[in-house]
Formats: sequence, C-alpha cells, structure tokens
Amino acid sequence: MNGLRRLLRNPYYKGMATLNDIEHAGRHKPLIDPTTWATVQNILTSRRNEERSRAHDH
Repeated sequence: MNGLRRLLRNPYYKGMATLNDIEHAGRHKPLIDPTTWATVQNILTSRRNEERSRAHDH
C-alpha cells in the first residue's frame, strides 16, 4: 500500500484511535466528516484491484 493510500485509510482522521487492532472512539475531534470518509473509503475499495471507470481504447 502506498503512502497516500495508507494515509487515507487511517481511522484517526474520522476520530478513531486504534489499540491492538481495535478501533476506539478517540478523544480528539475528527478531522473529516463521516460522509466524506465513507466516500473516500468506497473509492479506495473500488480501485483496490485497479478497477477504474475510464477505458483506454488505444
């Protein structure tokens, strides 16, 4: 996983803290709203296998 993808998957940004691979509500304010977080995660998941909507007809 590249650095940007790892950063975008980090649950810290949605207000969660991870301890022993378990997510807990963090004491910090979320840095991103839940709707944006879900949208980004859906995009990353859909592109996991390099599936993209654009076609290359060359």
